[in-house]
Amino acid sequence: MNDHTTRTRRWRGAPALVISIVALFAALSGAAVALPGTETVNSGDIKNESVKSVDLKDGQAVTGDDVTDESLTGADLADGTVAGAEIANDSVASEDLAPNSVRAQELGDGIHNHTNAVVVPGGTAQNANYNFELVTASCGAGEELISGSGHWNGDAQGEELMLSEVVLDHNAETVTVKGGNDFGVNRTLVATATCL
Repeated sequence: MNDHTTRTRRWRGAPALVISIVALFAALSGAAVALPGTETVNSGDIKNESVKSVDLKDGQAVTGDDVTDESLTGADLADGTVAGAEIANDSVASEDLAPNSVRAQELGDGIHNHTNAVVVPGGTAQNANYNFELVTASCGAGEELISGSGHWNGDAQGEELMLSEVVLDHNAETVTVKGGNDFGVNRTLVATATCL
């Protein structure tokens, strides 16, 4: 066998070698592979954080209709991305909230105190014959009662005044306070409704 024949045989093997090398480089470079023809793409087919709104049809954002019910969890949402406007009225109930998860500072300016007062005559001082009066404070229109209290205005140590009842009515959104005065001087009984 002469040198020319040996070189020709080597060259005939070269195209297969070149194709093999090209295929190897393509595989190592992560070249795209076509998806099966099912017309579906699942999360395993997409690199994390690679899809943007411009990649979606007409550049539109994903809406609730595009997401399967109950498929998103808190971990899927960035902090501060859901505001009150995105939550339907009356859709969040107490069982949806973790214990102590809502504090007064989260409610902001939504909390209002409404007061009402009545003067309770003092009668004869310290004769164990209290004069009782009722006073009711109500929440404003559209507000809900969250707490309530009662107190006396103008009282001082040693005055014979008492609060005998503080009744919260969550149906009427009111607080009614009953108090008695046996001090001999008129005092003012105050009811406070704390509302949201």
